[in-house]
Amino acid sequence: MHFKRIEESKKEVISSISKYGKCAEHNYFHFLYKQNPSRECYFFDFGDSKGACAFLSKESKVMTLISDMLAPRSEWGKLLHGFFDFCKKEFGTSKIKIEIDGEFKRVLENEEGLKLNVNYSLDWPVYNLEQVDNELNGRMWKKVRNIRNNFLKGFEIKVHDARNTDARLMNNVLDSWLSKRSTNDYVDVNYYRNAFKDGFSGCDIARAYKINGKISAISAGWRIPNSNCAYYGIGLMDYGIKNLGDFVNIEDILFAKSMGFGFVDLGGSDDNLLKFKKKFRPERIYRTFACTLRGKNGNTGEN
Repeated sequence: MHFKRIEESKKEVISSISKYGKCAEHNYFHFLYKQNPSRECYFFDFGDSKGACAFLSKESKVMTLISDMLAPRSEWGKLLHGFFDFCKKEFGTSKIKIEIDGEFKRVLENEEGLKLNVNYSLDWPVYNLEQVDNELNGRMWKKVRNIRNNFLKGFEIKVHDARNTDARLMNNVLDSWLSKRSTNDYVDVNYYRNAFKDGFSGCDIARAYKINGKISAISAGWRIPNSNCAYYGIGLMDYGIKNLGDFVNIEDILFAKSMGFGFVDLGGSDDNLLKFKKKFRPERIYRTFACTLRGKNGNTGEN
C-alpha cells in the first residue's frame, strides 16, 4: 500500500472510481473540495485500481474514510484491516471514522470482528424518475404541483448555468443559507466556497436560480459512477421566498429526468430533512451509519 495527496493522485483516483465507484460521494472533485486548512485528503493505493480516499485531521490525527472502499465489496473487510494497521503505523492515527450501510456494518462486526461505535445515521432518499410525471398530474402531486405553478406564474424565473455565475453572488446565497441554520448544525463552508471558486468541476449539473432578478438558489451534482442515478451534492437557497425549497427540489428532479437520468439521490438526511424530502415521493430510502472504528482489542480510542 502507498499513498499520496489527493492533488497528486488525480489520474489514479479517477481510474479507481471508474472501475469500482458506486456511491454518491465517489467523485474526485468532491474529495478535493472537502479539504480545508485543518485536514488533508489522501488517496491510498491498494494496487490493481483499488484504493480509498480519506482525510487526516492534522491536530487530532483522526483518519476519516470517505464513503466506500474503491474495491470489490467482498474484499472490503480485508482491505479495511490493512488500512487500519497502515494508518496507525504511518500517521499515528488515534482512531478511524467510516460511513457504511447497514449490511456492511453487520459484516464488519460479525465476520471481521471489528468494533464500531455509531456516532449518527443518515437516510438517503432515491427517486425513480419513471414514476415522476413531468406535469405532476394526480392527487399525490397536488401540493407540490400548486407550489410549482404559483412560482412559475408569480415570479420571473431564469435558471443559469452556475459554472458561469459570479462566485460572489453564490456566496451571498450561501451566507444567507448559513444565517438561517441552527448554530448546532455543522456545515462545511469551505466545501461550497471551493466549488464556487473552481466552477463546479466534476459536476454534470450546476444550476443557479435567478428569481425576480436575484440569484436565490444553487443546485449542483453529478452522475453516481457506474449508474444512471444523479446525485445532488449541493443544494443552497436564501430562504427569501416561502416554499422556495419545494420549488427548487422538484425542478432539480425534473431537470435530471430531462437529461436522461433514471434516478435521483437527494443526499443524506436527518429526520427533519427526510420529512421534507419525502414529499417528492422517493422509491426507496437507504441508511448509512457514521462510525468510529476500533480493532479487535478496541485500541484506537473511544469516540
